[in-house]
Order: sequence, then structure tokens, then C-alpha cells
Amino acid sequence: MSISIQLNRSHINQSLDKQTNSVAMTYDELQEMTGFARATVSKGLKLLKEMQAIEVRKEGRINIYTLPDVAVDGSYCQLPQQYILDGSRNVLQKFSGLQLHTRHGLNAIKLYVLFLALRQRRFNTTAVSYDGIMKHTGIRREDIPKAFSMLVALELARTAEDKDERDHDKSRRYKVLGLNAIR
Repeated sequence: MSISIQLNRSHINQSLDKQTNSVAMTYDELQEMTGFARATVSKGLKLLKEMQAIEVRKEGRINIYTLPDVAVDGSYCQLPQQYILDGSRNVLQKFSGLQLHTRHGLNAIKLYVLFLALRQRRFNTTAVSYDGIMKHTGIRREDIPKAFSMLVALELARTAEDKDERDHDKSRRYKVLGLNAIR
């Protein structure tokens, strides 16, 4: 999320033909934005490289991070970056309450990312069953309510009560806060 947000920010006041899928970031910037120690940032970046979610090249002391599929339809999701950031600093403030060193904190962030990835822009909700959550995230059924409760407590997501045209799908609907529907 940090790399994606920094990439989006680099595109401000830039014409479309000059925008790329790469952005320069230092470890210090990643540490400040995430609140993680240098070793944790390093492990996370290594995992993202292994998953081929990012590519990294060095230019002096700065790393250039590339999001390879960002321009491919369906390979990205909308992120409520202004909502999750602390406006005065470049910090993922909304996540600061998640204890990411615990199973429940990790499950909550996995659930949040799943909600973002599966969100229907038209309805501004994600329709997914517990079985779907387990399949996509590996979260155990009994841990899903705790993970969702953490997201609700941090005002990141809530259950959506709205009816929509997907009445045939009886899955629970979830709303990611900070995003608007596309009508």
C-alpha cells in the first residue's frame, strides 16, 4: 500500500503520458509510512518480490519500485489513501491500531485487502461469504469475526445493509470506508 500511495502521489500534476508504474522510495520513507522496523520492511519487500508483486532496482542509495501490473485492468484496486493516511504526516495512521505482530492483526489486514480487491465499484461493497474469505486469505473461520471487528473498531470497514441487484448472492456485504460508489 505504501508503494502504491507514493506512486499515486508522484503522478500529481503530471500528464498521463509522463506517468509510469515506478516510484523511488527509501527504506526511511517506508519505515516512516508503515511504522515498521527496517528488518520488517526488508522482509516485506523480499516477500513482495518473490510474489512478483513488485520489481526493485537500485539507483545509488534509492530503490526504484515498480508495480508491474498496475496498468492491467483487473490487476489493481481502488485504495482510500487520503482516508487511511494521517494528513499532516506520511503515515498509514488508520492501521496504527492493528497489532500486526499478532495473528488477529495480520488477519485483519488480509481481510481489508480482500475487501478492497473484491469490491464492486458500482455498489461500493464487497459480497463474500466466510467460505470465500477462508479460500482467498487462509483465515480460519473462527478468526474472521475478530478480524472484522478490528476493522470496524478502526473505522476501516463495516457491514453494508444496502440492498442491490445482487439479490441472488446471499453473501454478506462489506463496505470499505473512505471510498465512494461509481454511479
